[in-house]
Amino acid sequence: MKRRTHRLWCSLVCVLGLVASSACGAGRDRSIGLMAADIDAYVSALTSEGLFSGVVLAVFDGELVIEQGYGWADREGGVRNQPRTKFRISSLTKAFTALAIMRLQEQGRLRVEDRICSYLEPCPDRWGQVTIHHLLSHTSGIPDYVAESGFWQTTARHRATVEEIIGLVADLPLTGAPGAQFRYS
Repeated sequence: MKRRTHRLWCSLVCVLGLVASSACGAGRDRSIGLMAADIDAYVSALTSEGLFSGVVLAVFDGELVIEQGYGWADREGGVRNQPRTKFRISSLTKAFTALAIMRLQEQGRLRVEDRICSYLEPCPDRWGQVTIHHLLSHTSGIPDYVAESGFWQTTARHRATVEEIIGLVADLPLTGAPGAQFRYS
């Protein structure tokens, strides 16, 4: 899997290189259409080899070069990726969440030292000492819900509510005292 992921990232960097090389040096006067064709040919080849499934969006000098879906959004259901396909970005969400929290703190609307039970209703009693900072730094002690039995076969297959996610681990003991140890979650 690591090798496949590495090849995918290298391929995506190459796509970016195609756009950059088209925009610089000898290729500077190439048309947007030719850049789009180059990118499409390259990503189509990756897709046919099973190395890419997703959406490519490229803009050059403020002009749309390509916005195209490739591969499957849902292979079992026969649904292809489209430019407006919504993707679950899993752990990438953490960076966006952290940024939003820091902005809210900047605006005085919360503090990372606040206890999470101030924002969760209902909140399990055992989470009473857990702060936003603990969540951001993976030191909350709250068990990782994706590690729970059946998560990938059931919950991950639909849009779970906050209540459903909390329910997966609400009755489980903390893995440690809040702030005591790092445990990715």
